Amino acid sequence: MSHYLKEFPDYDAELPILEGFADDSWHNDTCPSLVNVTLGLKLWCEYVNEDKRESKGARYALYSHDDDNNLLILASDSLDDIKQAIKKVTE
Repeated sequence: MSHYLKEFPDYDAELPILEGFADDSWHNDTCPSLVNVTLGLKLWCEYVNEDKRESKGARYALYSHDDDNNLLILASDSLDDIKQAIKKVTE
């Protein structure tokens, strides 16, 4: 069983597979997440079913992530938009 499914057994989707990102889900968070330590990025992956979302915003939220700051880069329902934002960070 995948780590996020142990932490969120009722999660209603699969986490996206993104190069360099690892499952960083923890049951005390609001939803599963992926982290890329090298790029300093964290991607929150909300439930597909909006009724299950604690945050009523977009399905995906990409943040810069380090010990001192967590700044929103992009929130979107589109994984393609998130991939483009990740690409911009790497350029």
